Amino acid sequence: MKAALFLALLLTLCACSTLREPYTIGHSGQTVSIGRGSTFEVRLLSNISTGGTWRVTEIDEAVVAQTGSVKPQAIAVAGGLPRLYSYTFRFKGVQKGNGNLRIDLMMPNNPEPGDTFSMNVVVR
Repeated sequence: MKAALFLALLLTLCACSTLREPYTIGHSGQTVSIGRGSTFEVRLLSNISTGGTWRVTEIDEAVVAQTGSVKPQAIAVAGGLPRLYSYTFRFKGVQKGNGNLRIDLMMPNNPEPGDTFSMNVVVR
């Protein structure tokens, strides 16, 4: 009985918060569980040559808030030449509840996003 209860508790915890930080595009569609006042980061990449920019397009500010500004950082990947931008977004749990977070890669002269990162945020 105790083993079954422990296993159920362990699975519940793992389902919500086993992701490591920073979260990346590979974590899109998952759920993160954080405490009130806790912070987490999302780091997303874009190709410099496309001119795309990652932007928060949906956030439940009653549950989670963006903190700080986002400045793209060039990453040298081939022959020392920058080919990618890294965008690091920081968020903080505001109050208990569930909220959606969506960050879109917006491309020049195109109203549709080139890529999307989404996450369900549970603040406990």
